[in-house]
Parts: sequence; structure tokens; C-alpha cells
Amino acid sequence: MADDKEYFSIGDARTGISPEQALKLGKGFGSRFKHIAVVTDKSYFSPVLADAFIAGAVSAGADIRYGGVVPAPVACSYFFIKCEVVVVVHGVMDRLRNSGISFYGITGVELTDKEVNKRSPRPMPDAFNVGKVVEDNNAIQYYLDRFKTICTRPLGYAVLDCGHNSTSFIAPRALEDSGASIISMETSHGKLLPRGFEVEKKDVLSIAQIIQRSTGAIGILYNGDGTRFALLNEAGDYVSNDFLLCLILMYYEPETVVIPFDAPLCVEFALDEPLNILKKPVERGSKKPTVYRVKNDRIAIIEAMRAHNADFGALLDGTFFFSQNGYCPDAIFGSAIILQLARDRSIRNILSKFRTYHRKSLTVQAKVNKPLRMLSDLKDRLGIRGIEFEELSDDSLRVIYGKKDQCIVTPVDVDEGTWNIYGEAHDAMYLQTMIYSLSDMIESIQ
Repeated sequence: MADDKEYFSIGDARTGISPEQALKLGKGFGSRFKHIAVVTDKSYFSPVLADAFIAGAVSAGADIRYGGVVPAPVACSYFFIKCEVVVVVHGVMDRLRNSGISFYGITGVELTDKEVNKRSPRPMPDAFNVGKVVEDNNAIQYYLDRFKTICTRPLGYAVLDCGHNSTSFIAPRALEDSGASIISMETSHGKLLPRGFEVEKKDVLSIAQIIQRSTGAIGILYNGDGTRFALLNEAGDYVSNDFLLCLILMYYEPETVVIPFDAPLCVEFALDEPLNILKKPVERGSKKPTVYRVKNDRIAIIEAMRAHNADFGALLDGTFFFSQNGYCPDAIFGSAIILQLARDRSIRNILSKFRTYHRKSLTVQAKVNKPLRMLSDLKDRLGIRGIEFEELSDDSLRVIYGKKDQCIVTPVDVDEGTWNIYGEAHDAMYLQTMIYSLSDMIESIQ
């Protein structure tokens, strides 16, 4: 960045990175941002990457606040009082033991190369004008104090698994301080390998037996940096991410919601059936939340939340955004919402009310590669047949069959003219009929 030949993109930093590459990134960021915070996970390799990044940034004139082992949402909550960028170093990101670095801008939005390169780099300083490094270990206490003010309702009983990573320093304390009864444990894959971005099936199995021997406890498992979590109900059964999203919607009752195009039909049920436990203000009445649908992509969700002033957004992988906490996904706060719900109602009983849907996806080749024209013709054909539809965006359509079944039509490759049809229906045979009748319509458009 200070020197284009040394540039190493942010996207590459998320899929494996060496100390040499971290040094180059540090120089690039240090030449564009003056105040940078750096935190790490618990992996043995994280300090090596952090030191390399810090060396590069300081040599380019940046001042660094080093916070030690801190989860991403906790770091973003605290350090944006004093810094322009929060850098989270991951010694372990996935089951392949890839390392990486995440970069968060103001309000917790993850940075992109385009945003970083809008800033002009400063000239490299001489030896007397390099930056300085200051240790700042106040992030966790700041988050704990703030957590008490935003999490005021009593919490239930949970078995907590932090995966031997950074959330283990704060999640149990935050939830217990807010009244939860916690059994805390750590599942890791080897002595030196804490959990990465994913919560794997073997992690869930490890705590299911403890829940089954408990009375009324649910299970919560965090990923490595505190941006996602998984849920087990009172019987120790895994709750899918779709249903986890439904539970949060039914309890939290956000007024404006951003969700992916392909959010399943159970989400529609959740939006229509709030639990009314929080007793929202009377002036809201029975009004259904305003819903915006975008790509199942973190940046797309955040951009839509900011554009529409939404108070809640979600991906379909256990990632949830609460605008009151900024736009870095906060799994600790999300788990607190579920614990509030579990204290008042049975998770298992709530989920038993949901219908079972069959699902199917199909990729279709259209004869035209102009999405607006293709969708316009498709809408005409649906109208002739009396089939309801809803425009989700300029190039995406939701086709509604009856009141409970749907197909989502989205482009796969505009140049190639390929489209994806994602369908859900209460009956497997009816689902096949929906999918293939829609496929025939798309393929017949000239």
C-alpha cells in the first residue's frame, strides 16, 4: 500500500497468511491509518502474526494499541473509542489450520480493499518518526460493564463451550454477571488448536451428553472469535441455524430486519408469530416487522442495515447483527437473547410448533442473458397463470404458491444466463411440481 509492489489484499489475508505477508499488510495499513488496535485469538501462532503486522504498521508511522486475547465484537465495542481500525489476528481460522487476519472499520464493518485504497498512503517516516505501541487491556472490562446495561432481563441455565478460544475469557463472566447459571467447558482439537470460525459437529456432540444429564439446561457453543454461535435445546438436540434465527426473531421482535433472499419459510412463520415476551411499546401494535432481503453475504447485509436503519440482520450460518452494538456480529449478546428466552419458555416446545418443509435447489439455463428482460417475461407468465410473486431486488424474485410454499429465483451467472431456483414446500411431490414448472417457464423465455 505504501508501495504497491508490497500490497497483499485483505481477501487473501482471510484464507491463510504468513508472517512476511502480515508485515506487508502492516506497512500498508500503517501508511493509511494512524491509530490501529490489534488483538489475537488463543492460538500459539497468533503472537507471531501480530508482531509482524505491528512491526510493519509502526514502521509506516502508525500508533498501535495492543489488547491481547480478545474476541472480535468485544474489541470493536471498546477500541473504536480510540482507533480507526481493529485488527483481529487468527492463528487458527478453520479445520485446515489456516491462519488469517480480519480488519474492522468504524462501527464494526469489515473493511474491503476498495475502502482501504480510498486513503492515500503517507510517505514512510524516518527512524525518529515511527509509530509507538501501547498495551491496552481494558476491552474486556469495558464490554462487561456495558453488557450489564443492555442485558437487563434474567437469563436461564446453559452449558457453555467456548472452544478453548478468546470467548472463554469473557462469555461466562458476562452471562453470569447478568444472572445466568453456567456450566463452562472447553472443547478443542488438540492442545495447541483452539476452535476456528466454524462450530463443527463433533463439538456439538461433546456437550450434548452433559445437557442430557442436566435439568432444563440448553447448550451454547461459540466459534473462535465470538462472531457466531450454535444452540442445543433442553434435550441436547442440535438446533439448526434456520431455527436459531427464528427463535431470535420471535423473542427479540426487531422492527426492521435484513435477511438473505433464500431465508427459509420458517422465518416467515417467526415474523408472523412473535412471542410477545418483551412487551414492545403499544404504539407498535400488531404491525409486522419491515423486512429487506439481500444476498447471503456479510457486506450485503450490513450495507442494507445501514441504508434502512435496521435494528437486526442475519446470515444463515449463525451470524447475527444487532445495530445497537455496531455491525460486528456479537455471538455473546445473541446467546444472551436465547438465554432470556430459555428462562421463560422451552426452546424444544417452541420449535415443535414449526411445520416441516421439503427443500430443493435447481440451476436453470435461460436462453437470454439479460436478467431484467428475463425477469420481466417471467413475471408476465406468472401473472397470466395467476401465480403470486414478490420482487426481492432488481434481479431476484420470490414466487409464492398458496400461502405456505415458495420458490426464490436468483441469478447465478448473468453472462452465462444461469439462474438458481430454491424451493420449499410442505409436500415433496408438490415441491417437484413447483420447481420444474418454474424451470420450464425460464427455459422457454426467448
